[in-house]
Amino acid sequence: MKQYLIPILFLSGTLFFSYLFVVGPPRGEPKKEPAFSVKKQGTIPYNRLRNLQQQTQVSMDLRRQQAVLNKVGRKPNLDPAHSKRHPIHETGLDRDLGPAADDLANEGSREALTLDQRMDEFLARRQQYQEMEQVKREQYVDAFIAEARRMGFRVRVNDAMEIVDVQKIESQ
Repeated sequence: MKQYLIPILFLSGTLFFSYLFVVGPPRGEPKKEPAFSVKKQGTIPYNRLRNLQQQTQVSMDLRRQQAVLNKVGRKPNLDPAHSKRHPIHETGLDRDLGPAADDLANEGSREALTLDQRMDEFLARRQQYQEMEQVKREQYVDAFIAEARRMGFRVRVNDAMEIVDVQKIESQ
């Protein structure tokens, strides 16, 4: 029997502490003590509380008024030509992009655009983007062909800018 005494005590102690860990201490309502007592209006803590409340109210009123002034005074800048965040980059392409792009470039006011005008503007920008991408692809292919020629290869490319034929140039 003595041989089982130590394991039984260890097991019962472990069970007791695990029970305390799971259940925890008693959870009665803790007594809440005020940070300071408010007995009457004339005491210092009550006056300090009223003073802090007034200061908070004044600062909140100032913030509201400032938000209203900022909202009225500042209008959103929707014109990308005058945006500081996203400046317009010149492409350097001196090509005729058509009458729609000329109309967009010469357009002075962007205020009252109809749906048709906005759609024309969108289509002109999309066409200009596609043309710029085509020019970039052509320049890339030309540079690739020139580099291949310097390395001793002749490369043929079709209209879809796909490599059709590669031949090694024989040195003479």
